[in-house]
Amino acid sequence: MAAGETSAETGGAVTIKSGLGSATSSGHISVSTAVGGTSGTSGSISVATGSSASGLTGEVVISTGAATAGAGKGGDISLLVGAGTSGNGGKVAITAGSTSANSVVGGAVEITSGAGSSTTGGQGGDITVVAGDGAAETGGSISLASGQGTASSSGSIDLLTAAGGSTAGVSGAITLTTGDAGTGSTGEVKISTGGSTGGAGGAISLSVGSGTVGVGGVLSMEAGETSAETGGAVTIKSGLGSATSSGHISVSTAAGGTSGTSGSISVATGSSASGLTGQVLISTGAASAGFGKGGDISLLVGAGTSGNGGKVAITAGSTSANSVVGGAVEITSGAGSSTTGGQGGDITVVAGDGAAETGGSISLTSGQGTASSSGSIDLLTAAGGSTAGVSGAITLTTGDAGTGSTGEVKISTGGSTGGAGGAISLSVGSGTVGEGGTLTMEAGETSAETGGAVTIKSGLGSATSSGHISMQHPT
Repeated sequence: MAAGETSAETGGAVTIKSGLGSATSSGHISVSTAVGGTSGTSGSISVATGSSASGLTGEVVISTGAATAGAGKGGDISLLVGAGTSGNGGKVAITAGSTSANSVVGGAVEITSGAGSSTTGGQGGDITVVAGDGAAETGGSISLASGQGTASSSGSIDLLTAAGGSTAGVSGAITLTTGDAGTGSTGEVKISTGGSTGGAGGAISLSVGSGTVGVGGVLSMEAGETSAETGGAVTIKSGLGSATSSGHISVSTAAGGTSGTSGSISVATGSSASGLTGQVLISTGAASAGFGKGGDISLLVGAGTSGNGGKVAITAGSTSANSVVGGAVEITSGAGSSTTGGQGGDITVVAGDGAAETGGSISLTSGQGTASSSGSIDLLTAAGGSTAGVSGAITLTTGDAGTGSTGEVKISTGGSTGGAGGAISLSVGSGTVGEGGTLTMEAGETSAETGGAVTIKSGLGSATSSGHISMQHPT
């Protein structure tokens, strides 16, 4: 069946139309090929518009009619490939048209589900894309790739849900989840930007939208759990700058509102039932070449305007195990290992100033041994170098005072109810060059009253003799 040809106007049309059923349904139109023979295939059906030399080619429209009244709905459109018993399954291909014209865009592919326009329970139609199952091998994959721009940028991919209603409802969620697995591993979720040979790598941003009601949205990152081996690790690493600096990592909470506080930061390892708990390691990298230095580590408490200042607490772990020692606290300054001017780092402990009251105190107390001895306190300087230098000095000095008394220096040992009081020894070390070191005791001078006294008194022996005082000259 072919329509007429003409050289003057539009060629003749072909119209196939079923009959009207004014009281019931209109007639069907069925276009099908017969079944294939025992050694052949069934015939194909081709619906195509002709080519065009100078104008647009004709469009192909497949549509079902509108149901404008009653309880009817628009008819479905189905593209179905028949099942087979050999070879790959037949595919469904939807490909938009290409163009070679300048400054125009290739044909788009649009898939839009139907709107539910009723204001009473009207709901938009879903779009579902499901790859085929594989009964013995891997199931079908889903690949979503934008077009390449051979001379410019590649196309973007936007995955977003529409805004929620103005009076009720929320915007739709986006879920990226791999399926469960029986005996194998579950699939990974990988989000990465491509590398560039002449530009910057693309950024990745994870941000939660702002709200006006309730608590702010949570951003959660959690590694996987396992019952067989070690749980999954979480790694956060900044980018390498092969010619300059590596990227920074910044962890901070937002400023507090007008009636709240800023958020806290917690870095903690989990508890353990039978093994060691994980360690917390904070370290800066080594500078191994050039004139670099190791990065500083600072623990700083912000200033406040009310209440006591925030404290810095460093507490080692306790233990309830037998015959072991509680955790130590070690503070060690850095070594200056160069043999030319290398000097060890200082350790400085300074209590806070008090603008109107007493300045902060420094208390150094060893641990109590409830069933044994308390811990000792050793205050000593290291030995001087073997070829030059002296050992470091120890100075105990209280600060100057304006109108009040200066602080006292008190050295005493504690009392004992079942043992001897501890001895106090002041001795100058021996030397091999020059005069021996001097031991000087001198009371304070004053311009107003009597000068300070010097008292040397032996200990009382309430049951026997008091202690001797011996002043000797070396023989």
